Amino acid sequence: MILSALVVAIVLLIAYWWANQGLISALLHFLCVAIAGAIAFGLWEWITVSFFLRGIRFDEYAWGVSLIGAFVVVLFLLRLLTDRFAPNEVRLPGGLNYAGGAVFGLGAGVLSTGIVLTGWGYLQSSPEILGYSGFVRSQQASGQPTQTQPNLPPTLVLEATEWFYGTLSLGAFSPIDSDRALGNEIPRFANLGGSAVRDSYGDGKGKISIPPASVKIADFVELPSMGSGAFALRLDVEAPAFDRRTMFTLSASQARLIGDDESEPAVAFPTDFGQKNAANDRLYLPYTFSDVTYFASSPSAAQSAAIFLAFPRSALNGQVPKYLQVKGLRMPLPTPQREPALSTFAAYLDRYGGGGTGASAAELRALFQYVEGVNPLSAAHISTDNTINPAAGNVNSIPGTLAADDRRYLVSGAGDFRRTGPTIGNRDLRLNGILEPGGTRVVRLDASRGASPIDLYDVDRIRALRKGAGAEATPELVDRSFNTYQPFGYLWVREREGIVRVYLDLPSGGRWTLGNLPVAGDEDKLFLLYRLPVGTNIIGVIYRDPAKPVDKAKIAAQCNWTVPAK
Repeated sequence: MILSALVVAIVLLIAYWWANQGLISALLHFLCVAIAGAIAFGLWEWITVSFFLRGIRFDEYAWGVSLIGAFVVVLFLLRLLTDRFAPNEVRLPGGLNYAGGAVFGLGAGVLSTGIVLTGWGYLQSSPEILGYSGFVRSQQASGQPTQTQPNLPPTLVLEATEWFYGTLSLGAFSPIDSDRALGNEIPRFANLGGSAVRDSYGDGKGKISIPPASVKIADFVELPSMGSGAFALRLDVEAPAFDRRTMFTLSASQARLIGDDESEPAVAFPTDFGQKNAANDRLYLPYTFSDVTYFASSPSAAQSAAIFLAFPRSALNGQVPKYLQVKGLRMPLPTPQREPALSTFAAYLDRYGGGGTGASAAELRALFQYVEGVNPLSAAHISTDNTINPAAGNVNSIPGTLAADDRRYLVSGAGDFRRTGPTIGNRDLRLNGILEPGGTRVVRLDASRGASPIDLYDVDRIRALRKGAGAEATPELVDRSFNTYQPFGYLWVREREGIVRVYLDLPSGGRWTLGNLPVAGDEDKLFLLYRLPVGTNIIGVIYRDPAKPVDKAKIAAQCNWTVPAK
């Protein structure tokens, strides 16, 4: 195993180096490493959640970069201090000096390597890195997360680092003003850094991080009649948590309950999940995480979704769940509501029927009930088109800020293309356009100045609508079942520069609003991009701020247009 060989070599090289430096120098370095690691772990979650998780591409590297970065910076500063105040080497008898230096060098090597491995484990990548897969779902464990390589050097180094800092955080390095310590807040982080976080959809291509504003716990219950008992919850997720802005996916490795024991909190991974398979389904269906190919997911083209998870009570060893951790994000749990009448997880799902998130159908129906003087939206203003016309491109001309999948479809990022005629050259290198997941189409809504009822910039009526709905309102499509759809990006045709800007990511706030969409010039064209299920009948466009009551929303246009099949 390549990673195992690298870990052994690095640890031994560090031990050998400090053995030659002597006992006192090695001891000082070990203390610097121990303190730097404690500070890095102490700041890790706060730095990541407060500054880095913004619903952008960097989210997938935020946890790893913040941990390794904090460790390196603090260690560098501590080494500067020790070199300044203890510049002279203290020599002890030869054997003691060499052996002592080797021992403390070995300890420093294990901790340093363990911290780097933990941070590396939080970078989006395949669950297997250089032959090491660590803690992942296993077919032998019926699709449940398990330690697949328990005695390899990376596992031993990760677990030694976890034990050291978990124990230290509950002892000498415990917080002064609270009981929030690494040992009981994020237990068994060696499992997460040892592949579990990366054990995502698409062999590691799915999201491993989610911004706090994109997910909330809507319900938490105890089901005493489900086997030996279970805890179940409803998780409401929004578009910034979706993989490549298309759908939310979650493996059994990426969610866990954390118990409330202060010294040894138990951990439980989900065994069951519930979801809708289509946005217009009325019921949530139950499934089990019994195979490595099973993932909880949102319906295609949904802008938000409810995912239900069930965790075995027995795994918590009698402890009360204190936290839910999903894709690295840790959330406090409310007191579980006991549900003695519910005998199964399916019965719990049935209680919600056709529930969902966002504005209710009744509220939107009332909004559309009495509409007068609203401009009609024709087929000239709304259409299906997943190309980047009037530009074209191939895989060699994609800007580095845009990402394409293996089939040459653009999936995320933002970048500019020159406005040109048809692309010539090798057909196998041509871009196929913007990704359309199965059963969905990319829909363009014309929002250009003076060319559409959804002119966002200049028409007096539109300015009045914007003023009424607010700058934080989002242009949403509404279908005949009163589901709403938000734009996932836009195409901005900048005529004077001869550039087509393709933007397939959401801004830091998690949605495109009237306040953050670009202002197109008189000659420019702006098209908002949506993903909708085939057959969806659109009845209008509204400007709505989700933070405000639905009756504050403004209707921008009406139509009767159906998403065609390919």
